[in-house]
Amino acid sequence: MGATAGAGSAYKHMDVEPDIEAIAASVAAGETERFEAIVRHFQRPLFNFILNRVRDMETAEELAQETFLKAYRSLASFDGRRSGFKTWLYRIGLNLCLDHFRRRRVRAAEEEKLAHENRAENSPAPTDRLAQRDQLMRLLGRVAGDEAELLLMRYADDLTYEEMAVVTGLGESTLRSRVHRALRKLQALVAPAGKGAERDVV
Repeated sequence: MGATAGAGSAYKHMDVEPDIEAIAASVAAGETERFEAIVRHFQRPLFNFILNRVRDMETAEELAQETFLKAYRSLASFDGRRSGFKTWLYRIGLNLCLDHFRRRRVRAAEEEKLAHENRAENSPAPTDRLAQRDQLMRLLGRVAGDEAELLLMRYADDLTYEEMAVVTGLGESTLRSRVHRALRKLQALVAPAGKGAERDVV
């Protein structure tokens, strides 16, 4: 009977999740070798999280490694009172995904410029686009958090709807609808800013 109870306790102990916040605190305090436990715990789920967004195995592996490295270097800034460690770590990974898309977009823009500028007539003048973006950024503080993030991706980060779909996991049609709805709210606040930005969506 005692042996059976002991075995049951052992199995329960095996299922206990590691106290990641406590491990993170010990690493920040100088026990750097314990960071390996964090990597082991999050390696597969973090890789899958990033892979679902960038859709490329090699890129996902590189970004996952970069996420762990950045987390290790920034561990002193982690505040468990504001968010869980997983949320903090995944936010680092998501930001690196956004950086990846920005770099890719810059490269694509440079290649397109070298090839041919065939859409110049249909695009707003650069000064107009800058003015629209400045107006938009000033108003974002008055929009709901989720909607503000979508507007930032679309207009500050210059992500396409296809790229936004990869990052958020939402469909392109859903994103278009949500961005359009957010822009209508901005239009209600300041009509010129809303109309200028809305033209860019259609």
